[in-house]
Amino acid sequence: MDTLKTAIVNSAFREGNLVPVGKTPTPVEAAEGLVILNEFLLSLFGTVAGKFFVGLPLPIPDDFRDGLIPNEDPNKPLSNRRIFLSNTSVQAVAFPLRPTDGGRMAVVNVASSAAVTLSGNGKFIDPGDRTFSTSFAFPGNIGEYYEWFYRADLGMWVLIRSNNAGPFTSLDSSPFPSELDTLLITGLSLRLQTRYGNDPLQGTVDAFTKAFRNAKSRYSQTENKIVNPQLPISPSVIDMYGVNS
Repeated sequence: MDTLKTAIVNSAFREGNLVPVGKTPTPVEAAEGLVILNEFLLSLFGTVAGKFFVGLPLPIPDDFRDGLIPNEDPNKPLSNRRIFLSNTSVQAVAFPLRPTDGGRMAVVNVASSAAVTLSGNGKFIDPGDRTFSTSFAFPGNIGEYYEWFYRADLGMWVLIRSNNAGPFTSLDSSPFPSELDTLLITGLSLRLQTRYGNDPLQGTVDAFTKAFRNAKSRYSQTENKIVNPQLPISPSVIDMYGVNS
């Protein structure tokens, strides 16, 4: 079970000695802590977990290849892609066959006028409630935006934000596994100390620094390699990216 955000907020207040042992922050303090925690969580995606997105239109124009592997199929994109939908025919998009732990995917309905089904390609796609579904019918409304990151421990693309869901309440659990609780607790505690006009505690700084490095190492992403389309694709590239899968 992943840790509830309310527990992380409570621990962060205690970490900074802002509340005594056995006490919890007031509702107003907890609400402020939750806002800061959500800001901190979202700042970790693309910096600690995953890379910055590469935009990928669907359908893809023939001249749109900058930053993409030449052999990349927009219906079978690589990790860390933001897909912009403007399709006029029914489409199926398969998420990466071999996603890297912490990889990200996002889909935006820019001008789509036909159905789009997202496939986890053998992995789960979270529609917003951590249900175990292997496909997701993307909403047809223009402007719909969904963003996921991949958790290898769950075999799931976990939804982190969308028009309809997001890390907004203390009843939500952390999108990260509990092994990263120290990162979240100490990071939030340091932010809270600033709000309260206190100097950061050295022990908290040290714990945060170690946890941050560990998280960066855990979610390190392999760089995409540019493949010459005139040459055969090596088995190592196929295995790494599932280019021909």
